[in-house]
Amino acid sequence: MPRRLPGQEYASETARRKVARLLGTPLDAIGRKLETVLTEATTCTSSPNAQDGVARLSEYIIYLVDRLPESFETRFHFDAALIKCLEQDWSAELTFSDMVVPRHGREWGHERLVMPSENHSTAHVVDLIHIPGQDRLEDVDLLSYPWIIHELGHYLLLRSEQFFISDFTAELGKTVSDLRLASIADRGFARSRA
Repeated sequence: MPRRLPGQEYASETARRKVARLLGTPLDAIGRKLETVLTEATTCTSSPNAQDGVARLSEYIIYLVDRLPESFETRFHFDAALIKCLEQDWSAELTFSDMVVPRHGREWGHERLVMPSENHSTAHVVDLIHIPGQDRLEDVDLLSYPWIIHELGHYLLLRSEQFFISDFTAELGKTVSDLRLASIADRGFARSRA
């Protein structure tokens, strides 16, 4: 049996404990994927380089799990359902991943987490939509929720940049053209403003 350094063993066990907290939650699929990757990696540690790779993988898994939501109370389900409704409403034109997850924190934001993979181009990605507040219904501020559309826009831009840019450019050109046509008859100060 190959000799393992104490730090490598600690990282691997810490990663296993953190992944275990995802099992049986709404993030169970992510937990099972990470568990499989970690198990496969730890069975192939016959060389010091492989052991070092397992330690690095374990540290990355710890980082990933620490970025994911920690509680799955009523607000988590409310926000997840809202995101799913928006996805279904937009799905006629756009494709969404099943891995768009709300995460509560200090401010609105979007974050991509790339799952461990041998091939970066086919790796699974978890997209976090950061929402202000904690995982409790009292923190829901519906007046700020239009920002969720803005954050999903970041997600869509990263997911299908080539379509987004061409469609956005076409729409922007149409809007600018309409503004120019509307200002043709303007004179003086109104024309300079237009």
